[in-house]
Amino acid sequence: LMLDLQSVIDYCSGILEQGEYSSILTSMYENIDALSLSSEAAADYKEELRRAFTESFLPAYEDIKNVMEEFLNSGSNNEEGLAKFEHGKEYYELLLQQNTGSNKTVEEIRGIMEDAYTTHLQNLILLIQKKSDLFSKEPQTGYSSYEDMLDDIQQWMFEDFPEVSELSYHIKEINEEIASSSGVAAYFNVPPLDGSSVRQLRVNPKLGDISSVATYSTVAHEGFPGHMYQYAYMYENLSSPFRKALVNTPAYTEGYAVYAQFEAMKYLDGVDQDYLKAYMENELISYYAIILADIGIHYDGWSTEEFGEFMSNAGFMFETDNAVKAQYLQLQANPCAFQPYYVGYYEISALKSFAEEKLGNSFDSKSFNEAILKSGNAPFSVVEKNVDAYIAAQRPAA
Repeated sequence: LMLDLQSVIDYCSGILEQGEYSSILTSMYENIDALSLSSEAAADYKEELRRAFTESFLPAYEDIKNVMEEFLNSGSNNEEGLAKFEHGKEYYELLLQQNTGSNKTVEEIRGIMEDAYTTHLQNLILLIQKKSDLFSKEPQTGYSSYEDMLDDIQQWMFEDFPEVSELSYHIKEINEEIASSSGVAAYFNVPPLDGSSVRQLRVNPKLGDISSVATYSTVAHEGFPGHMYQYAYMYENLSSPFRKALVNTPAYTEGYAVYAQFEAMKYLDGVDQDYLKAYMENELISYYAIILADIGIHYDGWSTEEFGEFMSNAGFMFETDNAVKAQYLQLQANPCAFQPYYVGYYEISALKSFAEEKLGNSFDSKSFNEAILKSGNAPFSVVEKNVDAYIAAQRPAA
């Protein structure tokens, strides 16, 4: 195996501690109540759910926990990277290509990330030299609800993104037992291709100040103009199920959402734009370093000590050796988890820079965004062709 065993055990324990009083079961009961069935039919369905929950759902988590504890005490679990397995490096390269939507090699991705890290670090240094107190106090966005954020973004974003006729949505909290205190802040439920359900954004009740820039950034990533808008555009404008779902290139969908969350920063006109630029630069620096560490662990075979030294040199501060180990194990157990987001963002950002260079004053952000959105879930070879077609259409005839 290659798992962070203790984190799996802790997660299962959190589910099991609530037992039949779990908000997961309560939430399913609420869904039955919303169907307006007869009291007898509703009671029957609830009883079926209760039995399934207590006789199958909870025992399954108990089984997982027991097996993980057995492996923790006496099993064979690789606590280093894929490089420690036979053919592990070759597997990692294929996994990297799958998760970056391109055929670039590990060394090519490493080089791109090193150059990008240096560029964004220089950008951040220049911003701090301009305003030395930039990070002395975190500004507040002034929002008190997710709905207000999304409604405001929706008013402004069509200056930069093509219009979509139907953007209705619903926000629902993630059940507290399965919500992590340090993991997913929010996520978008991708709707079925053949359904008509309202789009749903799930938010983590355990995380974050709702008026923080970080919360706004997450909502823009998962909501508007990120995933929720991205899929609304896709379902309304693309006819190919292959492009809408089957090809499934995570680097395009996640890279677009990171690009969208950064584009949405301009709508925060009440927050210092230099702070927002620094916030974005710092996020990119952090995740480019993490991707380089991921390559180090899984391709170069770094130990925890080598990882800790690299991260320290990159500016990460860990209070204890246990904190270093925890971060190492997160990457070790989840190879290529961050590449779709930040290598994907790099690819889109590079295409935008290329289009701006080719078109000069003829460049139009809204038309460029339409060119990348029409790609659907396709790999970057398709996105590049759509951008090339946009550039060709904008250039004046010779």
